[in-house]
Amino acid sequence: MNSTNQPLGEEEKYNNIIYYDENFEDINSIRKDSDILESLTPGAFILCTDLESLRLVRNDILKEVKEDGMIIFNLITTGSSCTKVMEFLKENVNFEKCINNVCIYCFNLEKYIPLKKVYCQIHDDIYNKIEQVINFIKKFSGRKIKPFPLAKLITYEDYIKNYKNRHFKLSKFYGDLNPESYQKYIKEMNFLI
Repeated sequence: MNSTNQPLGEEEKYNNIIYYDENFEDINSIRKDSDILESLTPGAFILCTDLESLRLVRNDILKEVKEDGMIIFNLITTGSSCTKVMEFLKENVNFEKCINNVCIYCFNLEKYIPLKKVYCQIHDDIYNKIEQVINFIKKFSGRKIKPFPLAKLITYEDYIKNYKNRHFKLSKFYGDLNPESYQKYIKEMNFLI
């Protein structure tokens, strides 16, 4: 399903997010946070847990940006990975241009505040609460950003929350589904085939 999390009737504002976190000791927390952030990102949301996966993502993004320069990303990273990721961005100038803003999501704010002076994309976006990161996503969403084309996976929880009710309503239009009508309609279909 190629769609975004844009609410119906809202003005189209998009934001493509790369969320980089190497903290495997707390993988359940990463999954929980990324599920929340992905559901609130009006555009593509890509989770990377190492530089190799980020390198693969970079290749795909650069191919797409060649076709459409309006595809831009914002980056959320941990404090401990920030320097490594920022140096990775510098390896490819075209990819660095694709990343407009960077948010550091960490426990110890004071430790990473000096990074604002080193990397201009960080601004004041160093947070330790997920609500603040959600505000970062909203703050940098815009009409001039095009969503990165991405086939979103629908989890069971997504299905229950977003699609089950819709499928139930649609099923009401199918009519009578008893065994006798099934046999009648299957004969008609076989005849037509």
